[in-house]
Amino acid sequence: MKSNGSAARCLFFCFGTPAELIKLYPIILRAEEGGFPWAAFSTGQGPVSCADQWRDFGFGADRLHTLVSTDADLRTPKEAAAWFSRALLLSASHLRQKVKALTGRTPDPAQDIWLVHGDTLSTLVGTIYGRRLGLRVAHVEAGLRSGDWTNPFPEEVTRILVSKLARFHFPPGPAAKQSLQREGARGRIVETEANTQVDAIKLVLERFDGPDVPDVKYGLVNIHRFETLQSRVRWQKVKETLLKASKTHRLFIVLHAVADEKLRHEVEFKAELEKNGAVWLPRQPFIKFAHWVAKSQFVICDSAGNQQECAYLGVPCLILREVTETPLIDGRKCTVLSRFDARVIDSFLASPDSYRQERYPLSELPAKTIFEALTEV
Repeated sequence: MKSNGSAARCLFFCFGTPAELIKLYPIILRAEEGGFPWAAFSTGQGPVSCADQWRDFGFGADRLHTLVSTDADLRTPKEAAAWFSRALLLSASHLRQKVKALTGRTPDPAQDIWLVHGDTLSTLVGTIYGRRLGLRVAHVEAGLRSGDWTNPFPEEVTRILVSKLARFHFPPGPAAKQSLQREGARGRIVETEANTQVDAIKLVLERFDGPDVPDVKYGLVNIHRFETLQSRVRWQKVKETLLKASKTHRLFIVLHAVADEKLRHEVEFKAELEKNGAVWLPRQPFIKFAHWVAKSQFVICDSAGNQQECAYLGVPCLILREVTETPLIDGRKCTVLSRFDARVIDSFLASPDSYRQERYPLSELPAKTIFEALTEV
């Protein structure tokens, strides 16, 4: 985007992880295909994986601008803390100069809107950046609450802080909307019925060909949250579950950078999984990953994003978490919150096919609701 002064409204998208980009992608695509001015910024939290995902969606590298330069995706809490501290030091004047230099546009508080997504540290950093620029911040996937600020941490704290700073809130369901209203969130609240993750997986399955997925029954494993990997108790339960599943099912396990780092110190565990036939997959760009999910017999994950994808597709999904801020949709038995209960896990693994359902019928796509709300306001 190149523009001068305060022309038509511009949507600024700010994200730091591929998961955030994936869920903002359907809104970016609507702006792009509708000829609406937009620009995208990376916070530097996951520079390599974000750039890979950006290319996977077919956008040119010149359309993604970096606000905080980093050389590699963050792999440890120590690296995350160092990046977060540095990111917060970007002053309002420096930020304004950067945005103008990168896009050719001076941010206009009267017109422009700054979008963030979710609950990562990049969500909080991005929100602070939008406020420092004097822009109204729109929070996609707003209002989700676990009810316990320590679990998940720091995500629950991030969600609460962002809701206090944002002026457009897009909750993905009635419970999230009620949380925002109860907390007295300022600005406009527009419920979207579901998460934009639904738009994303629908779009890529319809528009892009997938990889050559093996013509066998398999379970897809996607474990990557710091909360999971850094907790001795949770990690032990994850190991027990995967070993149990690998004895009766063919597993394909996605290796995120943080999971790969963890497994460097788990040689015996990794070897036992391989002995049982488990196959390691490099981290998949979303277009490929979506097809892996759609064709799987079941998914084992600690991701709210995967939970939403499977709820929409009807794919059986075992969620290895104690709580999830994303509500389980009434009548959708395909997504199962384990709470690390061995009985729940064993029941799921004994017959994953019994949890399969038809696709969830949406009355309206979330990205359409969000885009229209922001461009017509």
